[in-house]
Amino acid sequence: MKAILFSLRQVFLAYSPKRSLIEALLKYDFKIDEARVNLMQLCFSNLASWPLIPALLLIYFDPFKNMWSLIKVLSFENPLVLFLLNGHFINMLLFFLIFYIIEWVIRNEYILLAAVFYFLNRGELHIHLATAAVLAIYFSRLSYLYWLSVDSRSETKKIWKTISTLQLLAWGFVAFTALSALDYIQINFLFNEAFAMSRFNFLAVTVLLYHVFSHLFLSLWGHFYLQKQQEPSNLPIYYSTARWIQRFKISRNLQSLLSAQITRQLEKHLQNQVLFQELKQQSPGLVKFSVEQVLATEISYLMVAENSL
Repeated sequence: MKAILFSLRQVFLAYSPKRSLIEALLKYDFKIDEARVNLMQLCFSNLASWPLIPALLLIYFDPFKNMWSLIKVLSFENPLVLFLLNGHFINMLLFFLIFYIIEWVIRNEYILLAAVFYFLNRGELHIHLATAAVLAIYFSRLSYLYWLSVDSRSETKKIWKTISTLQLLAWGFVAFTALSALDYIQINFLFNEAFAMSRFNFLAVTVLLYHVFSHLFLSLWGHFYLQKQQEPSNLPIYYSTARWIQRFKISRNLQSLLSAQITRQLEKHLQNQVLFQELKQQSPGLVKFSVEQVLATEISYLMVAENSL
């Protein structure tokens, strides 16, 4: 229970699932805290999306809703306004592509989600376009995080690819469900802004479902993964996520922990490398073991990480 509470604290302090996922795997790869605790944080990372709750509540009860309007500013005949209120399939595809690219570039899903919900709540964005935008934002985040596995190695790579695949499966399930439900609701004219079945609530439920299923899939995987016995003869390569430190903003506390850990491990690895060379001279048969190669690879990763901080 203590480990779970510690993991949850790390998740909530990350303030975003993306940051929690990256920091959890960095700590696992650089052997900071227990591996079990870091894997728990990895599995619980969707809970780090809690800042969305107050943000969406603020947008829903928008006190300035009647003070200005995009339609009043640009006029109803404006091409942009007409585009935003047109939910045809081709517009959905275009909107999906636009938000996919924007999220890939700025990598801040909260800003984009807030913008989508803001204009939807004002009745200035079609629900089909809003749904396409939300799906694009999450798919874009999942896409660029998935490709981080290219830089990782060994067990770390397997873990990252697995959790990325599980999140993509959750996204696919929610995307199919949301689009199917949206068509059914629209065809039967079930949207009623005066009751619970409003467009804003529909989109909020879509976001909630994605996080729920993503959390469920990761938690189930984590439960079984933690029960798995590691092969004693397996010699995994660590520290391969060194380049992530340059690419993403991490907390100052983690930066400090990484710096201290890198210094310690680099010193140990260099000493072990010298010792292994001496042992190899005494016992030439040690050449067939992969220890030397693993040491050299990890030293190179540690040096990259040291230069990145």
